[in-house]
Amino acid sequence: MCIRDRNRKMSMAWEQWQHKAAEARRQAMLLRRGLMRLVHAQLGQALAKWRQQAADDKLTARLMRGAVRRMMNRKLSMAWEQWQQACQSLKEQRLLMLRSAMAWINVFTARAFRTWRVEIAETLRL
Repeated sequence: MCIRDRNRKMSMAWEQWQHKAAEARRQAMLLRRGLMRLVHAQLGQALAKWRQQAADDKLTARLMRGAVRRMMNRKLSMAWEQWQQACQSLKEQRLLMLRSAMAWINVFTARAFRTWRVEIAETLRL
């Protein structure tokens, strides 16, 4: 009976060791999974932070391009307005010169017409 007890105790010890080894493997796997979740979570956070920074940089670049474009277009717009004012000024000067010339022409035409009327009137009197 001693051998049988001894074998039974050895079998129980073996089963207990197998159970504890399996539990240790299970615990190690759970620990590894937990660590991987932490690692992946940190990687995910790092990726999210990088994406946010890239989006912020993209927005900043777009706003800067817009500001530069507005500054460049502002100069272009100012030049356009200056050109329009110069053209308007030249147009007004031409109109004034035309009016002045027409006034001179009208004065001479009016004088010529009066002279003609006077001469006709004198001719008709005779």
